[in-house]
Amino acid sequence: FNYNYLFFYHNYIQENFFVLNKNIIIFLFLMIYYNNNNYYNSNKNNANNINNIDDYNINRFPKGLKKYLNNKYNLLFVIAILVFVFINAPIITRPPVDEHSWRQTDTAAVIRNFQEESPNIFQPRVDMRQNHSGITGMEFPAYNYIVYLLNIIFGFQHWMGRVVTMLFSIIGLFLFFEFLKMRFNQREALLSSLLLMIFPIYIIFSKNIQPDIMMISLFIGSLYFA
Repeated sequence: FNYNYLFFYHNYIQENFFVLNKNIIIFLFLMIYYNNNNYYNSNKNNANNINNIDDYNINRFPKGLKKYLNNKYNLLFVIAILVFVFINAPIITRPPVDEHSWRQTDTAAVIRNFQEESPNIFQPRVDMRQNHSGITGMEFPAYNYIVYLLNIIFGFQHWMGRVVTMLFSIIGLFLFFEFLKMRFNQREALLSSLLLMIFPIYIIFSKNIQPDIMMISLFIGSLYFA
């Protein structure tokens, strides 16, 4: 029996499962956004109804940490974020040998090659190159370049990518929470954010050296500031 085939199909199924879950997350965000867009647009355009305008802008730009934490829902959310970080903190310095290790090592290779070979953001290089330059086609390497710049400042660390991913996962959770407070109410926003924190795909990618969480966080941000 050739176990290589089993390994290949396991990775194939796992990869497509992850892609499906990411697409489901994006689809749900779009449904939330468009389902409530007409109501909030009408409130924004109605300059005579100051209550509706205030309702639209509620908690859109939280000001002052003390004032923010006086709200019990905000306080519970911040506590949940701290627990989320505490649980994932021991994993931060782990080498990229967990889920999607092949993708993580490719991402880490591009980051390192920016530092060791060429900092040209338009010519990302991988290690699997044989006799070629290693320049590869990929998504725009914004994530890789952010990690590269941090390595320039703080010195190269293989786990710096995990730190960047964790920061973006926290930003994504915060924007998700604030976005749902605008669209629904604080209770539903808190419960939905807690569900996202324990969603398996989010847990896995919130610590990986991959750009997926950054993409999702920026997507949520585009809805939040729309």
